Amino acid sequence: MIAPPTEAWILAGATATGKSAVAQRIAQDEGFSILSADAMLVYKGMDIGTAKPSPEERGNIPYYGLDLVSPSEPFSAGRWLDAAREACAVTPGRKLIVTGGTGLYIKALTDGLDGSGVDPEVRLRWRTVFEKEGLAGLQQVLRERAPAAFQTLDNPLNPRRLLRALEHLDATGTLPEQ
Repeated sequence: MIAPPTEAWILAGATATGKSAVAQRIAQDEGFSILSADAMLVYKGMDIGTAKPSPEERGNIPYYGLDLVSPSEPFSAGRWLDAAREACAVTPGRKLIVTGGTGLYIKALTDGLDGSGVDPEVRLRWRTVFEKEGLAGLQQVLRERAPAAFQTLDNPLNPRRLLRALEHLDATGTLPEQ
């Protein structure tokens, strides 16, 4: 967990429920800065269809967590948490409202992140298996290495989940809890 500023509020909820507009109003009325906890708003140029507030809509409110990487770059909750730390560091004593619908980002902010960083060589190895053998190849490896745990995967048809499970298995010897 990161050290929060003097006062931090969290405004979370489903897509298209007006969180951004409410956060903007609170920021204007109460003197808050805004930290976006939206997984799509971190990408530069993804302004249409994401409800990213324009510079005009932001006015003089300091915003953080927007336009951090290009859409071609990988991004993670860990990287978002680094951006959140920076936002807190540059706004000491200022009230901060964290708003968005990416629950993992908010959970990382309030509870920290479990797990280990991924070794790039391990990630490349499993991506290569996926490219050569597809979903069935990843599933087979997981069934062989952790048969009981494989049965409990929440989505064994999602390649990203399978890749992450294999990376976690290599790093810790277990599959991540779900």
